[in-house]
Amino acid sequence: MVTQDHSPTFDFDRFLSLSGAGLWEYMPAITESRVPESVVQRIIEHLDSFDEEHLAFALEISYVYEGEAFIPHIPQFLAHPSQSVRLTASRKLRHLEQVSQEVYDLVKRFAPLFPENRVGDDILELVSRKVP
Repeated sequence: MVTQDHSPTFDFDRFLSLSGAGLWEYMPAITESRVPESVVQRIIEHLDSFDEEHLAFALEISYVYEGEAFIPHIPQFLAHPSQSVRLTASRKLRHLEQVSQEVYDLVKRFAPLFPENRVGDDILELVSRKVP
């Protein structure tokens, strides 16, 4: 879907209906659009029900979403069975300029469960320096 200014817009129902190559082709609408707060809330509500592929893409949406609603939901995915989900979550946490004590506590809880232990330790150390 494209708006009048030709910027892609994110369609949650279309996102859910896609898989495989179709989801990859939809990536520009995910990464190049402003995702409305209402859509972000729907995504957050569905995080636990997404398959690995949709979850990784949902975490990518957190990169373009400018609000903080997503941030407390990211640390739990450091312990996800899927490496692509774990790495997407860790990449997002690395790019945050600042984190709340609540988010740090969640990272502290989930980072040790990161199967690649050194990576989990690195994320924990990095995030600890971002708490005001």
